[in-house]
Amino acid sequence: MSDNVDQSNLLETLKAFVNLAKDSSRLDELFASAEESGLNEFKELAELMKVSESRKHLMQSWMVGYEKAILGRHFHQSKFVTDEACQYAVEEFTERMRAHKWIPTIHGKEFETMEDAIHHHVDNLIHADVWEPGHEPHIEKADADGLELKVHVPECQFLEGCKWARESEYFNPVHKFRCQRVGCFIGAVKKYLKDGQLPPNSTPDYFMTKIHEESGCSAIVFARRGFVYRQLLTKYGMSSQKENQE
Repeated sequence: MSDNVDQSNLLETLKAFVNLAKDSSRLDELFASAEESGLNEFKELAELMKVSESRKHLMQSWMVGYEKAILGRHFHQSKFVTDEACQYAVEEFTERMRAHKWIPTIHGKEFETMEDAIHHHVDNLIHADVWEPGHEPHIEKADADGLELKVHVPECQFLEGCKWARESEYFNPVHKFRCQRVGCFIGAVKKYLKDGQLPPNSTPDYFMTKIHEESGCSAIVFARRGFVYRQLLTKYGMSSQKENQE
């Protein structure tokens, strides 16, 4: 470390640097802070942050590109395809994190409720530093059997990557919107829920109830079977009379 650094101010400089690093929208301030500090180590860390942020935008660009291609060629199936991609992503992500030993324990089909399966997935994301503790989704049972869950995501790293879909005809109204986060929760249920815990001939599914609001996004995760989907849309005021008749 540089010899001319005032050691008494080092801790405060480091704290300020860390706070800036937590907010990707303040990268310019981060670079200015690193330059002002006179510490080569901080400058190098700032460059690493820039590389990390660039790779995140590259990943989101590829993801949006694939989604737009799917939407263009498979208009009526696009949400189902992107949701299935999210489920494969859960498998791919957990295997990569396990290979790097960033996740301590990855369970198999061991959980008895959809809620517990989702919480295990969220715990994995926290261990891998994808989600910060204290910012995880809020999950609330909406029925006695745990087959209907209210999910609220207060902060989401995918927000910038999914705003374009608000302009898509197919993803409107709100309940047709697809969500990478909640789509991965469905993947977690399929990966971690014990066999036989859902009613016969049912599958986990979701629909959005609120998107891109200041407080975050909200969804209903449920066991889809029979007319449950239409009933839930009506229950949460998400469908028109015409849609209920379709």
